[in-house]
Amino acid sequence: MPSSFLLRVGLLLLPIFLLPLAQLIQTGTYHTDYYATGIEISKYILFSVPLLFAIFASLTEPNISRSWQVVSTVAVYFFLQFLFHSYLQKYDNSEYASSFCAALISGALSSHITANTVYLRRYIFSRVLNLSILLIGCVITFFLVVLIFYVLDLLFLSHDSSNIIMGLPNEIRSFVCMFAYELAIPFGLDNYLAEFIMWDPYLNTISHQYVYASITNFVPIYGVAAMLLAIIVKQDSYKFLPVFFLMMISLLSGIFNQVQPYIMLMILWIWSGLFFLHAFLAALIFVILLNLNLDYDVLFYSELKNNIYEDYHSIYILIFIVAVYFFISLFVIRKVSLKRLTWKLKKQKNMNIRIIRDRKNSKDLSLLAIRIIKVIGGFDNINNISSDERNIIINYYNRDFINEEALKGVGYDSYCENKKRQVTITASSSGVASSVVAKIIVFAQREFLDLSKKTDYVEEH
Repeated sequence: MPSSFLLRVGLLLLPIFLLPLAQLIQTGTYHTDYYATGIEISKYILFSVPLLFAIFASLTEPNISRSWQVVSTVAVYFFLQFLFHSYLQKYDNSEYASSFCAALISGALSSHITANTVYLRRYIFSRVLNLSILLIGCVITFFLVVLIFYVLDLLFLSHDSSNIIMGLPNEIRSFVCMFAYELAIPFGLDNYLAEFIMWDPYLNTISHQYVYASITNFVPIYGVAAMLLAIIVKQDSYKFLPVFFLMMISLLSGIFNQVQPYIMLMILWIWSGLFFLHAFLAALIFVILLNLNLDYDVLFYSELKNNIYEDYHSIYILIFIVAVYFFISLFVIRKVSLKRLTWKLKKQKNMNIRIIRDRKNSKDLSLLAIRIIKVIGGFDNINNISSDERNIIINYYNRDFINEEALKGVGYDSYCENKKRQVTITASSSGVASSVVAKIIVFAQREFLDLSKKTDYVEEH
């Protein structure tokens, strides 16, 4: 995974954590005099979550001008909401699409130009031009959403014989419908497909409705949690915690409303390949279960969705879903690295430095900082860096990645302390040591890393 993994997951978890908080505030004040206030606070939190998700998602993409990244995301989000509410009123849950698309547009098209008071007029012009580009992106996105609704109405509105979907074999149609249903959940479009699936002549039986209720209840909670568990098993130990929190939220998403779409949006944003694998597995399991003869009480059908957890068949179906998701996800992750299953809008360009002259008394310590980073084994092997008098102190993860021969040629004196997992480099003066540390921290921040803070001890692999 990219070195910004912890930041990407951590940032996107913050707005998701607010959803259970909003419901807890509303529930906790139910029998008190502050119920009306609790309702208002809950509404404000729920209103802010899509916007915060868009902002944090866009901030996971590299951009020198962070302030403009936030401003542009807010502008794009509200403009998309205006378009949807004004011209596509049947889109009830447009905040999900607005959140994802705002992050996508802002992350891809926001300007990198920072403020420059010397050329203020040029700066303002560049901002106006960039905002125009962003708004054009919003208009294009709106027309794409309208096109998607046209396709949904064309394929999933009726069960007439003229419908292309109805001409497919029953199993293939069931697979296509459930695959499209899972893809629609992050954007709040699943309700448009749910009715079509439930009233499909092939699926409109008690046994098939039972399977449909099992899939829609178990897969978004336990199937996704099993997939995240597979990621934890394969992931590095120091990247364990954020994925673990996401897995726990997935398990609790059946209790807290509106959490599931954001979990799916987060997985789509970080591991797009795993999101499509999830949709494929859900559709495949749906078809398999439809072809099994499940014997249960017909009276159970009256309250099917509410009682699905009380039927003994549900235990076997749940175990089957969890096993399929976990082992297939683990197999895919081992065959295809997580780095290939994720995506980023922008890739950091390699930094090329043209060395014209290396003067002995040069005040630019960038080359020395880069040299130290390479000797230690790169940013991924640096836990923390600091300076102490004339010493540069670096805490590392794995000693095997350190080039100890090259380390001897850096500074007046350099040595490793294995028990402390620490490298000490003695510079010519305290000013040089602190300047080099500051340079390395700046370089790390461009990769979304904070080397000024020390993380917990990590065992070597």
